[in-house]
Amino acid sequence: MTEDEIHKIAAVEQRQWWYRGTRDVCFAVLDPFIAGRPPMDILDVGCGTGGNLLLLQHYGRSRGIDIDPLCVEYCRKKGLDVSLGSMEELGQPRTSLDLLTMFDVLCQAEPDQHVGILRGIADVLRPGGIIAFREPAMTIARGWHDTAVNIRKRFDKPGLAVLLRDAGFEPLRITYMNTLLSPPIVLLRQLQRRQKATVAKSDVEDTREPINSLLLGILHVERALLSGMDLPFGVSLFAVARKT
Repeated sequence: MTEDEIHKIAAVEQRQWWYRGTRDVCFAVLDPFIAGRPPMDILDVGCGTGGNLLLLQHYGRSRGIDIDPLCVEYCRKKGLDVSLGSMEELGQPRTSLDLLTMFDVLCQAEPDQHVGILRGIADVLRPGGIIAFREPAMTIARGWHDTAVNIRKRFDKPGLAVLLRDAGFEPLRITYMNTLLSPPIVLLRQLQRRQKATVAKSDVEDTREPINSLLLGILHVERALLSGMDLPFGVSLFAVARKT
């Protein structure tokens, strides 16, 4: 990502509907699999400016790595334990972690690297350790945003399940998310693909009230739905899997 994109994320991720809402949804899906465990050793890979890492602190000793020095700087200013690293170079001892998280990170690697990256993650997890991650979904939803934030692949549920099993994980739950808002998002992205942009622009923008609260409320409806069912489609996927 460009420095401009990183500055924008840092400015809005604690209040903007997408960041707040998807964080609420992901942690609601993850929580049943880790609730009640003793304090865990946790690594957030590609931690960005630290929004998710702040919540992970409630579950144990949480650290982050990111490939961008600007992201590391933002996190350290928040008092977070973050260092330079990447999904290919985790910098962790074997079998040292209980939980590893990623949020829109694997999509930035080339598809032929995915199994190897996931096997490397399995290597640093303890037996029974958990990986939890969100990735963009639905190829039809590609647009300027994908180019701006380096999304090289959008995933589907069956393919993600195969990847996890090939890498030594047992999928515990894989569900689409951002379902209710996917029709207008897909329409916007399709319109973008028909236009030529000199500079690709991401969707990261501050959202004014009351629109911000309205969109956040829609994601909270999804959070309630996900307490009892998986969603059949959406522009994101969230997966929880256990090292076998």
